[in-house]
Order: sequence, then structure tokens, then C-alpha cells
Amino acid sequence: MPGLWSLLVVLTASCGVTEPDVGAHARGKAESDCELCGDETVVKLAAASRRYALDLYRAVAAEQGGVNLALAPAALYQGWGMLHLAARDGTADEIGQHVLDPGGEQDLPEGEALHQGLAKLGRVWAELEGLSWGRRLFVDERFEDHASKDFVEGLETAFDSSPEWLDFSGDAEAQREAINAWAAGDERSAGKVKGLYPDDETINDETTVVLASAMALGLPWAEPFAAGTGPFRQADGKQA
Repeated sequence: MPGLWSLLVVLTASCGVTEPDVGAHARGKAESDCELCGDETVVKLAAASRRYALDLYRAVAAEQGGVNLALAPAALYQGWGMLHLAARDGTADEIGQHVLDPGGEQDLPEGEALHQGLAKLGRVWAELEGLSWGRRLFVDERFEDHASKDFVEGLETAFDSSPEWLDFSGDAEAQREAINAWAAGDERSAGKVKGLYPDDETINDETTVVLASAMALGLPWAEPFAAGTGPFRQADGKQA
């Protein structure tokens, strides 16, 4: 699935948020107050998502050749989980082996138990202070009658989401604008992610599925910069 892989990399590169540790619980609560933080599957999934994020970062950084790069592995990992719901046979195995559990290190559960674990992990991330995020599957309405009931119900149960049926073939430009508006919404990126899809070359009348994610992290600096600190400089000494 090289085309889908490229799409997901583009989505996460626009977000600029790194994955929180499952133990770093929200709003100042102690880890002992986090019922899900000690769940064995959640802990395994958190470790697997970090491994996947680091592998992806290395691959993209090597290809991009030294440019600034930020990935949002939490949203990306959950997105692959959504796709895993719809995948069958060899495709499901490929996603499981190369994305959800790279190298098979975590010995993750399969089927419904895996998707329930992803749902729990998503709830832990959702409670992190200052983090806004969302992910959604946008599908051409021509396929609405072909979507399996199990897939639609699985999205609602495991990811608190559902496919949004859009008319890509009839008016792709309007759908592109609608997805951009969704990504910029307060519940996703607090208006920080604008123009996720910048032109009609990204979404057109041949588009069938878009898996979109957007995140924003709004927290104060642990050590705020003092007024009049001076210009920022890069590692090579150039003024930023």
C-alpha cells in the first residue's frame, strides 16, 4: 500500500506532536489514578507504537535529507488500527506485523481484543492535558452500500468514530474544503492545522478514501524564555 503509506506520512508531518508516554497521565493525576495505564495490552501497544514511530522517523528523515521533521505517531498508529478493522487475510497480517507490532516484539492479541486495546490506549491519550486530536475516515459515498456492518460498528466501538460519506466523484473540491475544515476544528487542532490538503492534486474525482488526522499540543514552556533573550540560532550558527 505505498500510496496510503505516503498519505499517512504527509498527514502526520503536518501535525508536529510527539507521542506521550502512556504513564504520563492527564491533568496532574497520579499514574495510580489512571485505570488503563496498568492494562497489559495498553502497555504493550504503547511500546509497539513507540517502536513503529522511531522506525518511521528514521526512514522519513533519511529520505528527506536533513529537513525539519515532526511526526504525530499517536494519531498515525490509531489510523492504522482503523484500517486494520477493514483489512482481511494477508493485508491484515501485513499491517499487524509491520505497523501495529513491528518485529513481533510485543506479542499483541488479535481481533477484537486488539481493537479494544487500541480503544483504551486512545482514551489514555485523549485525557492528556493540552492535547487536541482527532482522526476520521472519509469515504466516497459510492461505497456506502458495500461497507460491512462489522467494520462500521467496529469504528464506532473501538475508535468512537464512523465513516463520513462524501461525494468525491461529484464535487471533489467541496469535499477537500470540508476535510480541511474538519482538521482545523477546535476539537482536533484548535485551528492550528490549516489547509491540510492544499490543492486539488491531493484530492480529486478519483479519490475513494481519505484517512485524516490532526493534532495540536498547547502547553506553556517548562522554562519560559525571558523577554529580550535575543534571536534564535540553529545548530550551524545561522540565525533562525
